[in-house]
Amino acid sequence: MPFPLAIAMTGMIQDGVWDAFPKLRVGFLEGGTSWIPLVIDRMEREREYGELRCEKPIIDYFRSDRFFVGCEGNESALSYVIERIGPQGCMFASDFPHEIAMEDALHEINEILERRDINDKHKELILGNNAKRFYNL
Repeated sequence: MPFPLAIAMTGMIQDGVWDAFPKLRVGFLEGGTSWIPLVIDRMEREREYGELRCEKPIIDYFRSDRFFVGCEGNESALSYVIERIGPQGCMFASDFPHEIAMEDALHEINEILERRDINDKHKELILGNNAKRFYNL
């Protein structure tokens, strides 16, 4: 669900977790990507008015090589999120093999491969290379 992820990321930024632990990597899974622009926009506004203190601009926490988020091919917000924060943190989300069949997993992969609003380099990152980095494979 996206709202618990938004709350968790907001708290981690506001409480200085990202700044205090510069090697920490976190995966925000099971909620898609549409919550990301909402959090960025709102937190940047709070920072602008002095209500929030953190070491970096808000978007930098999302653009770092330590933030990862699960995404699916049919998310309409995915290309916009990639435009805002880059593709480096987006990882293909699949519940294979414990929840969905191979055919369904392949269908979800094809949804990403067939998208015209995401370039091929970004698709490679999303479909495997980002997860390899996240899991140190």
